[in-house]
Amino acid sequence: MQGRGALWRPGLCLIHILFLAGCGVPVAGLRPEYPEAGSLSGDVTWGNEVDTLRPTLRWEAFPRRKDRELDRAGLLSRVQHVSYDLRIWRDVRDYASQAVYRRDGLTTPSHQVERYLARCATYFWTVRARFELDGHPRVTEWGVSTFSTSAAKDSGLPEPADRLEFARRFPIVPNPPNPFAYRFKTPC
Repeated sequence: MQGRGALWRPGLCLIHILFLAGCGVPVAGLRPEYPEAGSLSGDVTWGNEVDTLRPTLRWEAFPRRKDRELDRAGLLSRVQHVSYDLRIWRDVRDYASQAVYRRDGLTTPSHQVERYLARCATYFWTVRARFELDGHPRVTEWGVSTFSTSAAKDSGLPEPADRLEFARRFPIVPNPPNPFAYRFKTPC
């Protein structure tokens, strides 16, 4: 598939999951729990401030309860060996161009950053789940914020009709990250 790069390899299947996060901010992938994705009435673009320079990032576990409720065929009951991959980039002029942190194979849906991040800085972050389904490796999409039409207009982000072209230009892959990766600010 064009535009997906390394995510489409033999033996890996990309599962695309869309749902709404708390506070009315739509996300694709696993929903961030701390820091939250922001609020449509708040500062969606820059994210929320964390309380330390070594934050403990938390996200919803995979598979989600809602997914299990909708899984009439019992597919998700066969999911095993779930782990998570985490990426963090420093925001440089509103672009996540400086990778600063990477962890793979995390066994819980949270992680305390093991090194100090810079003060008064904005960071992009994303997470995805890896798992086995019937003995075959699978991976979810990297988590990103998505926006409603009104939020897109207010923030200068693409309208829904333009999103397909935008998605082609900015695929949901970690290098470089999608510009809609979750964001947070560190304390000053």
